[in-house]
Amino acid sequence: MSDVTEGIDVANHTLAWMRRLDKRVDHMTDVLVRHESRLERIDRDLSELRRDLGELKVDFSSMEGRFLGLTNDVIALRESVDGLIARMDTQERMITAVARAVDDQSKRIDGLDERMGALDERVGGLEKRMASVEMGIDGLDRKLDMILVKFP
Repeated sequence: MSDVTEGIDVANHTLAWMRRLDKRVDHMTDVLVRHESRLERIDRDLSELRRDLGELKVDFSSMEGRFLGLTNDVIALRESVDGLIARMDTQERMITAVARAVDDQSKRIDGLDERMGALDERVGGLEKRMASVEMGIDGLDRKLDMILVKFP
């Protein structure tokens, strides 16, 4: 019987060992299944990231194109502003020249006013002289009329 008991003990130990191995295999299978699901999620996330990166590349290239277009627009606007500033400078110089010409003409007109005043004085003097000559002629006319009355 000892052989039989030994055989049963060996069988019990073997069964216990196999159960332990079976539990370890089950545990390892569970771990592998969890890792597999995680790996699938990681693989799915990586494919989404690749797709998102592709979209980002497209977005960046379109943004780069828009940025270059806007940069060109800014440069064109700057050139337009520079042209307008140059035109304004030219206009300001022309306005300054016109203002100087107006000032010069005003001075000439003021000079003419003074000359006109002097001419007015001369004309006034001539009018007085003319008035005295007319009075002299009137006096001569009266004398002639008197002479003609005396000597008809």
